[in-house]
Amino acid sequence: MRNTTKLKIILQKYSVTLDMNADESFVLVLFDKKTNEMKQIEGKNYGAVLAKAYSHILKSLKEETEIK
Repeated sequence: MRNTTKLKIILQKYSVTLDMNADESFVLVLFDKKTNEMKQIEGKNYGAVLAKAYSHILKSLKEETEIK
C-alpha cells in the first residue's frame, strides 16, 4: 500500500504532527479526533513512521470492534 493511502486512512481518525528530532529521526504524533488521546511514534524514515501509525490504527480499530 502506498504511503499516501496510509496517510489518508490515518487522517480520517487522527490529527497528526510530523517533526524531526536532533537525531534526525522522524516523530509522528497522533491525536485521536474523538477521544483526544495522544500516541507518539518514532522511526528512521517517513515510510517506517507511517507503517507504524497504520499498524496502530488497525490494532485500535480491531480493539474497538471486539469491545462492541
